[in-house]
Amino acid sequence: MSIARAIINDMPILLVDEPTATLDRKTSLDIFKLISSLKGKTRIVITHQLDAETLSMFDLIYVIQDGRVVESGNYNELSSRDSYLHSMQVLSR
Repeated sequence: MSIARAIINDMPILLVDEPTATLDRKTSLDIFKLISSLKGKTRIVITHQLDAETLSMFDLIYVIQDGRVVESGNYNELSSRDSYLHSMQVLSR
């Protein structure tokens, strides 16, 4: 509901925390695709989704461990090296 309201009101910044937490995988991907398609807006998404399809939609990812940013970059940068993000993805499989 808050995503729709932000789109209708043409808000310049969209901040969403776990917007797909209770949704099935297909619907979740549809929501993330919608968010990533919003051009001309600052989009900040907080998520625990670790799959490549979701994470590759975002320009910049900040990975937080124990309350601190431990790495940042786009998905290709973070998955192409021995990163904390990569280790979390391996553990979540």
